[in-house]
Amino acid sequence: MVIPARVVFNWDFRPYMVSRCWRSYLQILYKKPVINISELNASLYNHIEELSLVDVMRKDILKMKKYFVACRNASANRLLLLLQSRQHFVVNSDMYSLRDLVDVENKSLVNALSQVHSLYASQVRRDCEICRNRGCVCEICNSSQAIFPFDRDVFICPHCSSTYHENCFENAIHDCSRCSRRRQSKSTNTTLVSADDLDS
Repeated sequence: MVIPARVVFNWDFRPYMVSRCWRSYLQILYKKPVINISELNASLYNHIEELSLVDVMRKDILKMKKYFVACRNASANRLLLLLQSRQHFVVNSDMYSLRDLVDVENKSLVNALSQVHSLYASQVRRDCEICRNRGCVCEICNSSQAIFPFDRDVFICPHCSSTYHENCFENAIHDCSRCSRRRQSKSTNTTLVSADDLDS
């Protein structure tokens, strides 16, 4: 049997002899997403290229999911069910089953997930008008070309989730336009409240 601990800590998929009891237990767990790579051995992402690719695609898919849950076309086409055999992929990006890791090692997961990722990206960027119209506009360069949170070379504000071209944001002294407006609005409101207090 492939031993989960040896996979997580040594990326070792060689089969080992185990007791009948442990064999049954590992077979039960084989498809269950109970392994958190980020917590147990995040350095694997730096050393295993296929695992890093899967991690990126899973995070992208979670960003695309936000478009699908608000789109009647995606619901009608039941797009999220394309991952029904690995339903945890549309819930989080951290948890893996032993089967997932075995399929990363034999490269079958990278190939299968790439196809789903491409289909999802096409649905949002091109095929669905509803999803396409929910694309973001970089408020720094104001380009008419919509950008999406799962695009490469974009920056997503950790405070308000606004999306910018990475180069635009770096050239704008790393300041988010929306957050800046919110700060100014809050400052203005505070000033008005203070003036009202003085009048009273």
